[in-house]
Amino acid sequence: MQTTSNSPSANSNPTESTPILTLFLRLYWMMIGHIVIAGLASVIIFYHQDFSGLLLNLLYFGAVLLNIAVRYIDIRFYKGQTAEAEPATMAHWRRFSLLVICYSIPLWVVALLIMKAGLF
Repeated sequence: MQTTSNSPSANSNPTESTPILTLFLRLYWMMIGHIVIAGLASVIIFYHQDFSGLLLNLLYFGAVLLNIAVRYIDIRFYKGQTAEAEPATMAHWRRFSLLVICYSIPLWVVALLIMKAGLF
């Protein structure tokens, strides 16, 4: 008589758990970092008189660099993945960096133009 077991076999690989830091890194470069950049652009537009212009510009570009750095750290040290859960490469990082730079600089320029025009 043959018995069947519902438990996994001893030869199967256990699923690796993802550390919370890895999850945070991926959440940051996928979403939070972009929200911070957009939020700082709106601060430049609406609250420019309450802050030093240099401070806001440094914070803005610091947020841009942080988003790019977080993606690099995720790929280099934490086996980063793409949004489709495939292994990420440095080519993915270069594309991501170019994308962030290509939208953040025009966004910053537009924010400065709106602020200088006094539309808000």
